[in-house]
Amino acid sequence: MKKINFKENKKKIIIAVLVAVLCVCTASGVIIGAEQKRNAQEKTPTSSALQTASSIEAQSENETQSESETQEAQSESTSNAQTKAEKTTKNATTEKAQTTQSEKSTEPEIKKVCVTVTINCKHAAEYGAKVPDYFVSGAKYTAEQGATVFDALESVCADNGLAIEYKRKTYIEGIGGLKALDCGASSGWTYRVNGELIMKAASKCELNDGDRIEWIYVTDASQ
Repeated sequence: MKKINFKENKKKIIIAVLVAVLCVCTASGVIIGAEQKRNAQEKTPTSSALQTASSIEAQSENETQSESETQEAQSESTSNAQTKAEKTTKNATTEKAQTTQSEKSTEPEIKKVCVTVTINCKHAAEYGAKVPDYFVSGAKYTAEQGATVFDALESVCADNGLAIEYKRKTYIEGIGGLKALDCGASSGWTYRVNGELIMKAASKCELNDGDRIEWIYVTDASQ
């Protein structure tokens, strides 16, 4: 019968126990490591989400600030453009006014003349013609400088419904139906300026301001 070596068996048992303990420790370490890794993985998304949210918020703030700055820049640009346009319009208006004023100042002043016109036919009435002593007495006529005695007669006759008869403006044949030779061989129309008999065609005699024009129907040369 074989003898049992207790000493040797005891040694084997101790070794087996140590191996078992080592395996347990190893397994525990693996489990703990796996648990820590899992916890870390669970925490990481939260941190990543927080970082992502923070990044989005920061980006949003930057975009908002950028948009605000863009709007301010656009507003300032629009304001500057309006101010510039207003200044341009104002300058153009000022320049136009100055140009107009300059043109007015360089234009020659047009002088006016104002005269009185009388159409006297009392000699014809004395001769027996059926006319009044005066067709017109002291009528006012105003015109630009350069107007003539004929222009004044034509205007006054038109205002008073009197017809003028002439072949040429240099010789007046009839006024108001009263014609030359109606009251004798020497009868006809003449005119005076400021009381002076003018030996010039009425269309050639220019008026001066304040002149007194008198057309007179004469029946003989002495008148």
